Amino acid sequence: MTTRKSFALGVTLLTVLLITARVFLYFEPSGYLVPAAAAAILFVILGGPIRASMFSLLAAVLVSDLFQYNWRLMLVLGAMACAGGFAVSRVRRRGDMTAAAVAATIAGLVASVAVTLSMESLFSENFLRRGGLIILNGGLCAIVVPGLLSPLERLFRITTDITLLEYSDRNNPLLGQLAMRAPATHAHSLMMGQLAEAAADAIGANGLLARVCAYYHDIGKMSRSELFVENQNGVNIHDQLDPKESAALIRRHVLEGASMARRYRLPEPLVDGILEHHGTTTIAYFYAKALERYGQDNVNPEEFRYPGPRPRRAETAILMICDAVESSVRTLDHPTPESVRALVRKFVDLRLSEGQFDDCDLTLKQLTAVVDVLTRTVMSMMHARMKYPSLPPVARS
Repeated sequence: MTTRKSFALGVTLLTVLLITARVFLYFEPSGYLVPAAAAAILFVILGGPIRASMFSLLAAVLVSDLFQYNWRLMLVLGAMACAGGFAVSRVRRRGDMTAAAVAATIAGLVASVAVTLSMESLFSENFLRRGGLIILNGGLCAIVVPGLLSPLERLFRITTDITLLEYSDRNNPLLGQLAMRAPATHAHSLMMGQLAEAAADAIGANGLLARVCAYYHDIGKMSRSELFVENQNGVNIHDQLDPKESAALIRRHVLEGASMARRYRLPEPLVDGILEHHGTTTIAYFYAKALERYGQDNVNPEEFRYPGPRPRRAETAILMICDAVESSVRTLDHPTPESVRALVRKFVDLRLSEGQFDDCDLTLKQLTAVVDVLTRTVMSMMHARMKYPSLPPVARS
């Protein structure tokens, strides 16, 4: 998330929180029912955990200001907001939000005990009342966070892991169309998803995002699936076409895929995956064919490049590597760990030399880890099967 969007999200959440606190002021003047933890949890889910501590403390200070600078309230709400925020780093299930609300409630109760011990008895009526309000506050957080998450996602155009999980469903209409109209491409995408998720998780990137991007990265091939070799049945249409024309048809699937994704309102990171998985690489087969036919002086390399842009995040860079590896590893007659590693390394070094990774934050150490993980994953996917002997039919007794 950009700094500008994070700032806008923080201001929006603080404004809503302060308006809510002002309303609660007329009905419950102690302030212990104000859901500061809900705002902190939403901020972490949507904006990331980096600025969560500052947001939590700021929320607690501003709310306590409305209640006559109540320092007890500030400590309790601050503890609840920090605990709730730190309890959610990556949400994969709705229950994760409930768990964060429970963590915030426990932190609030502990903070309330600490504050009470410094001023009065734990058996006082005020302490019991505060404890009840803190528990109600936690319950309110468990209701408010799921209710506001989806509208805030749409308002700020933020894609969370929960949204990605919804699009990972293989019964999605778009994936269903891909399976019917380009079955080999669909199978390639599913295999790529396994590779990309394993590689992304290995370097601390978002494996779920990498997997879902892989599912949708080639949806543009649906319009003319027969142009792509994996969907052909012995007849190659490109044998009758000029290399330049073939390259133009092949590169079109990127732009058509992005257009289709926007038409179906796919999240922006998935659209980026479609546009960036080839970057600005050369359509090598038809470029080499053109060079052979017309000579280097008569061929413009830019006419044989994908439109780009180059990968701008680690997940789409991994997608680029996995796309080449998953397709090329099938050409190995007898794959071994050494031959697979050499193939993966070749593609990584090639894309690195072309500058395809210059716009993302992948390090050389991470690229080495990607090579290792892809080698292991490819070998596990290509394990040998036992050949069973032919047996005569068994006569019925």
